[in-house]
Amino acid sequence: MKQELKDLAKHRLERAENTLLDAQKYFKNATLSSTVNRIYYAMFYAVNGLLIAKGLSSSKNLFQPGDTLLFYHTVHFSEFIT
Repeated sequence: MKQELKDLAKHRLERAENTLLDAQKYFKNATLSSTVNRIYYAMFYAVNGLLIAKGLSSSKNLFQPGDTLLFYHTVHFSEFIT
């Protein structure tokens, strides 16, 4: 994989982690809608970073309203980039 794609994937995964941290703060201090928004975008950035790391990409949101995804544990997304 080209270095620029590795860097982009790493950036997207770091953005996912930061956005998830924002969601945790929002959960305590903001509206449910704001919290869900941050969780949605954390998932979007994470999947986008993983797709880039695998040589794929998407310019559109991957999830639709009503889709259900559960987080069972914290994942350090940077482990997926080799």
